[in-house]
Amino acid sequence: ALVTSRTRTYEAICSTLVAMASVGGQWAEEQHYTVWQRALERLTTYEQANGTVYIVWQGLQRYPATLLLYTLGIGAVEAGKLHLIGRLFATKIHQEYKGPAAAVELLPPFCMFANWSAAKLLEGMENRRAPMNDWIFAHLRNQFKQLLPNDKRYTLTFDKLEILMSLSHAYHCKRPDWGPPGAYGYRHDSRDSILKEMEDSIVQYGDQSPYVLSAIFCDTAEVCNKGIVDFKAFASKLPWY
Repeated sequence: ALVTSRTRTYEAICSTLVAMASVGGQWAEEQHYTVWQRALERLTTYEQANGTVYIVWQGLQRYPATLLLYTLGIGAVEAGKLHLIGRLFATKIHQEYKGPAAAVELLPPFCMFANWSAAKLLEGMENRRAPMNDWIFAHLRNQFKQLLPNDKRYTLTFDKLEILMSLSHAYHCKRPDWGPPGAYGYRHDSRDSILKEMEDSIVQYGDQSPYVLSAIFCDTAEVCNKGIVDFKAFASKLPWY
């Protein structure tokens, strides 16, 4: 109950920012990208803590930034603004007592908590396989009713963002064997169609593919293809595959 209450408090505080970001992700031009990057930087500042209970609260301190990243990302995916997604994911975040890290290394739901199952403390998420991901999916649905009135389209857009997030995390962390899981882990048809679209783009356009030019998870067509192959192998081993 306490975790749910605090999560909803963060959502209430961020409601105006989220409303702005749902439009900003769709319409932002390159000169606006740094504004959103600075917002991510500021929201990801949090205090270090010790003790099991405090570590849960520390993880939740990242939630406003995670919510902002998803909101901007959904709009950007729908609008085809892959460059914005690449910039957001690569945003450098200062970490106390550590070097800077890319936002995509810190903000995916499975990276928020030292033990990801802490998200199962959210109301109604006790038996979910990707509890925080599913929570965000449900929370943002109404925000995107106008842009994405079709539920299937919303789901596809959300899953594409999470797949890009996982691919980008592996790229930035240089960990081809792991990326943050997401709802794509059990929505197989959605995942397969998204990956096919990516592969077709790379085959057709090579190094000029938007996926290469945006540098979300690669800088050449060859690296992109390798990233997708590694991602497929990782996703196939998820326990809920």
